[in-house]
Amino acid sequence: MLKRIFNIILIVFILTLSFTGGYIGMEATAATMDGSITNTPGFGVNILVAYDDNDSYLPLYQQLSQSLVVGANVETIEINQLTQNTLKKFDGVYLYITTEEGLREEHIKMLISYVENGGALIIGHSNIDSFPKDLTGVEKGKTINILNEKLSYPEINKDLEGIQKVAKAFEGDYRAYVKTPLEVNSIKANSATAVIAQGEAALFTINTYNKGLVMVLSDFLPNFSKYITAFDFQHRDEEEGYFQFFYAAGNWQFLNEIVGAISKNKYGFSMKKVMGPYGRPAMAWQNHYEVLSAIGSKDMINWIDYLRKYDQVPTFSLVRGSYEWGQWHGTITYHINQGDNNKPVFLGEEESSYYSNGIFLRDKNNDYLTFGQYPEYKSYYQEFNGNLRPYPYFIDWDGNDVIDLVVGTYDGRIGLLRNIGTNESPQYDDIEYLKFIRGDDVSVGENSAPTIVDLNGNGLLDIIVGNKAGWVFLLENKGDGFALPQLIHTNDGKVISMTSDAAPFAADLDGNGVVDLVLGDGEGGVYIYKGISDEVLVFDTPQQLMFAGNPIPVDRYAAPHIGDFNGNGIMDILIGDGSGYVHILLGTGASFLYEGKLSTERKNIYGENILYTGKNVVPFLVDYNNNGKMDLVTGQLSFALAYDTSDEDFIYRKELLESLEYAKKHHIPVMPHIYFHSHKDNQLEKREIELHMENFKKLGLSWGYTGTNQHTWRVNIDDPVQSFKNLMEYNVWYNFGFKAPNAPTDPTFAYDYLWPLPFMMMDKEEALPMVLFEPAPFISYFRGVYSSLAAMDVPLSFFEHIEYKMEEGTSGNDLLNRMINFAQEIRYKYNYAFMTEDQMAKTFINNFYTDYEVYIKDGSIKLVADTSKVPQHLAEEFTGTGGVKFELGEKYKASKLTTDGLIQYKGQDGIYLGVVNELQLQLVNDNHYSVNPISIIMVNSPIDYKWENESLIVSLNSKGMKQIRLVSVLSLEISGDDGLEVLNKDGIYTITHYGEETEVRIKINKGN
Repeated sequence: MLKRIFNIILIVFILTLSFTGGYIGMEATAATMDGSITNTPGFGVNILVAYDDNDSYLPLYQQLSQSLVVGANVETIEINQLTQNTLKKFDGVYLYITTEEGLREEHIKMLISYVENGGALIIGHSNIDSFPKDLTGVEKGKTINILNEKLSYPEINKDLEGIQKVAKAFEGDYRAYVKTPLEVNSIKANSATAVIAQGEAALFTINTYNKGLVMVLSDFLPNFSKYITAFDFQHRDEEEGYFQFFYAAGNWQFLNEIVGAISKNKYGFSMKKVMGPYGRPAMAWQNHYEVLSAIGSKDMINWIDYLRKYDQVPTFSLVRGSYEWGQWHGTITYHINQGDNNKPVFLGEEESSYYSNGIFLRDKNNDYLTFGQYPEYKSYYQEFNGNLRPYPYFIDWDGNDVIDLVVGTYDGRIGLLRNIGTNESPQYDDIEYLKFIRGDDVSVGENSAPTIVDLNGNGLLDIIVGNKAGWVFLLENKGDGFALPQLIHTNDGKVISMTSDAAPFAADLDGNGVVDLVLGDGEGGVYIYKGISDEVLVFDTPQQLMFAGNPIPVDRYAAPHIGDFNGNGIMDILIGDGSGYVHILLGTGASFLYEGKLSTERKNIYGENILYTGKNVVPFLVDYNNNGKMDLVTGQLSFALAYDTSDEDFIYRKELLESLEYAKKHHIPVMPHIYFHSHKDNQLEKREIELHMENFKKLGLSWGYTGTNQHTWRVNIDDPVQSFKNLMEYNVWYNFGFKAPNAPTDPTFAYDYLWPLPFMMMDKEEALPMVLFEPAPFISYFRGVYSSLAAMDVPLSFFEHIEYKMEEGTSGNDLLNRMINFAQEIRYKYNYAFMTEDQMAKTFINNFYTDYEVYIKDGSIKLVADTSKVPQHLAEEFTGTGGVKFELGEKYKASKLTTDGLIQYKGQDGIYLGVVNELQLQLVNDNHYSVNPISIIMVNSPIDYKWENESLIVSLNSKGMKQIRLVSVLSLEISGDDGLEVLNKDGIYTITHYGEETEVRIKINKGN
């Protein structure tokens, strides 16, 4: 591959080029459609989107407006405002009419005249019948399934080869990875030429009509009806209600080629911006950094050093709350009543909830109070069974008027945590386990579920406790310990027990002064055992709680609690379940009415205004802060114990600060890895960003203008733009890792993300200051797609967690090595520019906003970069690092292109040019070339250069890893500072430097 690049460069480029003629402003001399040379009012490819009166055109407009084709200018007009004078200004008209009455006879006449006079008309399948057949050269065809037969791509006018290229790549990757039937409305070509076909059915046609062209599209590509593909994420009656990157990128690439075809038809060539530095696509790593043990082992440093062996650089995003993956812990949270005792109100998610609801109870050392860990690895959104949970009960245990905490644990013991704080601000001492009289710990079998009552009025607190096996026991308090467990009976002598997971709560349910018992079981059933008035600890036969003639709809592991929920003096029943919800049954005095699940002000992770705390919730009503209002406390199995990485007591603070300093020293960006879930409200999202900013400030990390990727990939889906707008408000201007709003799958691992696509987020017709992008598809699943992506110059960011993967010989480490080697293969085979994601984003914003002034005269072309619109506070040092791909069309297919540009690379179907301020090109027809002795084929850093005699001096104007690859017909002497690394292989020199900006001196040895 290296030798092929060298040979191509050798025969193509010239050292110098003289220009003739003058250039005045934007006055350009351009070839018209018939090939003549005339003065035109400026270089440009002007496209008009004509639509009927609704916003369904916006997906098309938003994609066209971000065309990479140099000179592309896209405007819109409502069809009834169309005039002949308007049409004269445009090279192409894309008709997007969605209603039968939208296109009238006068519109059709104007458009026919427009084509007759040299315009290019683009129409979709639904509008075919509105036009004469001799204009379109087609009629509507049958519905076909793309998968039934491979598409064909007839030999065609060179102007249209790019259209075929994208369609062929899309078809191939769809067949290989999507595989589901794809039915489209085809076209029957009469006088028109089929550009894409399946047998006799056409999917794209072109027809010459007088001086103009008519392109007719099926709904194969572009397709705006199957998925959301608009850059504002809005749903406009698409079949699927989510943004899909594969189709969005397919549409965008296809539209780029349509605009490019119009440019080639008009000028004989097209130029297309390349999303990277100086005409080369960018490549990067995206490494989310969130695991506690990885921070402790300084994996950040290890990864930086490991990648340096390959001249690759990482980009890290750091969470504010670090944790271990897959761990679920028994925890207790409290939920402060924001209302009153008659109408309690609970927020649900708090700013410190992380992956739960409420606020976690902590011990006297300010660490989480935990009660066991689930023995298996389970992810955050994973469904699973397993009744591990702490079972809390709040009571003044020792008579000091301070409320203590008694907890049943998974191992069957019962713990006491004395409140060494106050009732207003509880603080809990270390756990001490209750004892039998004989001195050993009280234990009744797994999952002890205690409820406390003085059954015999002796002032000692007794315990009724259930267990996993379904038994219910009495533990009688003897003062110096508890008696051995006793079974409890109903008045007919039957032992009270459940099929499994007995969960009792004892209280006077009906106000008659007698203790009653409510008992939940492992299958979700809840039963009331009324106390017998003249006997101690004897209960009536059970009555199952019912709702509408059926058992109440409680999931497994029902955990009841008795208390006055609405302050009316009548006891109510709260029931926790295995799915993490709390159910409310309000007492009437005679019965209980099921009110549903406990509601919250904020939505949970599943989009419900319902309290969700994890799994296996156990509710308890208590005035937790002693303000006179009843609050709620819940025990549960919670996902992850997240620790604030900026806390002074963070367990790995020393290691983290050392790692961050190392990254800073090596100019490796560390950006925020921000946690939103799919339904986090607007206020809480903003607060989450503020907390992350505070976290970064404490860690000494700059925020400024930064980028991000989403922890768990989630952004808000109730309002698909909310998360991005909130990020913009806090100077986050790019997001390269998120789950598309409402998408059923996560990035990299599903075909929804098969083709990455960098784009500016939009609001109707306005581009917003937010660059969006996705990581490259997972190589273990989608390796074959990379040939398509590279052929389209798609930038690539390889996502992978490094946590748990740095140990050699592990499967995780093997994956990292395979990804590194694969990135190297793609990098050098297709000449990508490796850089950090932050640098990549800067090249994106530079390319999006860079305009090019183009001057044409007598086969000479002058290209001048105009960066006046580039937001330099975002692009920073990468302002002015743009480049283009120059493609010849049918008119000049026999010509050769030469240039004085130092940065140039010959691809299969075009020449890539880095534009340092300006460059000059020449179209020639002979075979005599003066060869440029040096050509830079890739540079990942902003540069300046100058010639001093026989030496080229290149200034590399960025920090971190900088790399130049160049070819030379003569041997070179390359010098610079001590850190310069030079590799020469087959006449291709790779120069690499780490650290600060530097200067490279390249001397040509003419004698060799």
